[in-house]
Amino acid sequence: MYKKYVESQGGGGGEVEVLGYLAHAHFSWAKFSEASQDPAEGSKMDERYKKAMEYLRQSENTTPDSEDIAFNVVLLKNDFAYGVMSKREKDLKRTLKEVQQTKVHLEEVKGVSLSWGA
Repeated sequence: MYKKYVESQGGGGGEVEVLGYLAHAHFSWAKFSEASQDPAEGSKMDERYKKAMEYLRQSENTTPDSEDIAFNVVLLKNDFAYGVMSKREKDLKRTLKEVQQTKVHLEEVKGVSLSWGA
């Protein structure tokens, strides 16, 4: 429903808010998957984090100078990295590619965090 609204607006008002809502919904769903002890649910975490990031990136393209969106991207990358690294504790498989991507996300988070402190 919300996705159809965004597509129908074609750059009209409210798009950023709806994309933010969609990102938050997928983020919450990913956190639920991450907390689940069910391996089938836990394996869906990656896709849900990626979908949340996709909506944040769309939102970022709409308003590229938004510090709120940039901050949310950093938080999402941090949480996604933590989720991937915690897979081992739950006996879920993680690939070398996932771990490498996690390292990239954490380096980006560190770089942005340091630039905000300057």
